[in-house]
Amino acid sequence: MFNTVNWNGYTPKIHNYNNLSDNDIILIANNFPETVNYVFYHIGLGSITMVQYTICVYLQETIENPNIIIEQFRGIGKSLITSIFVMWLLLKNRELKILIISGTSAKAKNFVRFCYLIMRKVPLFDSLQIPKAKGERVSVESFDVFGASPSQDPSVKSLGIKGTITSARANVIIADDIETKLNSINPSGRELLIEITTEFEALLTAGAMQGVIFLGTRHHRESLYHFIRKERGFKHIICPVIYPHRDDLEGYKGLLAPHVYNNLKLDSSLHGEPMDERFNYEEVQKKRLGMGKRAFDMQMMLTVEASKDAFPLALSDLYVSHFPIGHGIRNMELVGDHVGTIAIKGIREDDYCNYIVKTGEIYPCETIVMHIDPSGRGEDLTAYTVLGSVMGKYFVHQCKGVEGGYSDSAIDFLIDEALAYKVNKVVCEDNFGDGMFTSIMSKRMHERNVRVSIEGIKVYNNKNLRILEAIEPILSVNKLIVHIRVVEDNNAIYDALGGEYSLFTQMSTIIKDVKMVHEDSLDSLGACIMEIPSVASVSEEIANNQRALSDRLAFVRSLTANKYPNKKMNSTDNY
Repeated sequence: MFNTVNWNGYTPKIHNYNNLSDNDIILIANNFPETVNYVFYHIGLGSITMVQYTICVYLQETIENPNIIIEQFRGIGKSLITSIFVMWLLLKNRELKILIISGTSAKAKNFVRFCYLIMRKVPLFDSLQIPKAKGERVSVESFDVFGASPSQDPSVKSLGIKGTITSARANVIIADDIETKLNSINPSGRELLIEITTEFEALLTAGAMQGVIFLGTRHHRESLYHFIRKERGFKHIICPVIYPHRDDLEGYKGLLAPHVYNNLKLDSSLHGEPMDERFNYEEVQKKRLGMGKRAFDMQMMLTVEASKDAFPLALSDLYVSHFPIGHGIRNMELVGDHVGTIAIKGIREDDYCNYIVKTGEIYPCETIVMHIDPSGRGEDLTAYTVLGSVMGKYFVHQCKGVEGGYSDSAIDFLIDEALAYKVNKVVCEDNFGDGMFTSIMSKRMHERNVRVSIEGIKVYNNKNLRILEAIEPILSVNKLIVHIRVVEDNNAIYDALGGEYSLFTQMSTIIKDVKMVHEDSLDSLGACIMEIPSVASVSEEIANNQRALSDRLAFVRSLTANKYPNKKMNSTDNY
């Protein structure tokens, strides 16, 4: 099975989609990729891509054995192509009964609605339409096709996974994204999903084609799709958004789509390259950043062993370096002899993260923010973070906890740190004490004539989730760089007070759903990142171009000021 995928040898064989010859019609009846190209032309979508072509081939070969799970990365159009497949099957055999079951009834209806649209809008399929006077079922929930024998069951029907499915009957069931974030979030939801799918076999009726096709993207490491493969013997193929690296191939347990293995065998340079032309490297990086490492690995890379990475913030993604106060590094080299390793005390007594040996070009920070998470008289420390941004990256000058709470000595220490690190703004968390700490510190800064802006903020929502949403997208794409002093200070805290007070232990043990005893330093780091959130979406190349343009404008303005000392230049002046 699945030995016919040969993209390099494929070119569309129909040259005039507006005037099909008899041979063209025969070709469409026997070649599903040609059918999809034909439909795409008539609905204005252009030609199919390589990955879409492989979906077509895998679907066509399910005619022999429909019991299959096709896992594709999000956004490739698997539901769209499968809706065309449904109509293609009916074009070949009008007696088939096909049931569409989705995670929600609305999604199932949208699937059937598109099937009906194909029947009405695409010329070759209009023969399936029933004249209105006949009075057969015609709706977005179900419809019949012309020429089908009378039956209690429509040709195509839609149901949500939580609907009443026991009374439905079909030759083929398309289970389209029945696993969702909501129905797989806890063990009871996943067990219910498994229980519902056990009913599918009882819904099938004998016919020229009989079976279940699962289309989906997993939403949990204990995915329904793994259970279906292991317990029910379904064929399972996986196609991620990029070609996996060599070290990651074993983790797919032989489930990668055959064309992925074949292409890598023909061209080993494809490792790490995007698989589809619609998802170039920049688009993939944008999704990786926006989704976070765990969600990206699960839903775009479809890694089978995602459960190995139980903790979302990996110290192996962290970089450590030297940089002067108020500065960061631009044009960093994060590979080769530029990078070594350094011991760091995290989830185990000794972990390792990346150490930048050759720093690159030192550059002033665009902004420097200090965040303070004050403690009372309990066991927590007052945590603070000093963070600067340069060229789309975050540079942690300091992040740790200090004892003292609201004491004069603790507040004076924090003011001294703000001055030492040349911060532009101090932000204090006001949840505890209803802003009292901010008021005390603001008064003390005024007494010491410290001219740095200070403001209080209140934070809400689940603390762990808030921390992960701030840090994981940054850490997973290597945009978080900490100064060596942060490692040294937190290693000392680890030895003196215990690992739970260390930033790096907190970082390497946090998970979304389990409350931590101490997370103050990590919480402060996440809140500080959120104070300058736009940095993460800027690539280093774009940041360099923006900086060069800014420098150029400043230079031109200086020349203008020297030549015309009384003229004030506006940003709209030509230069």
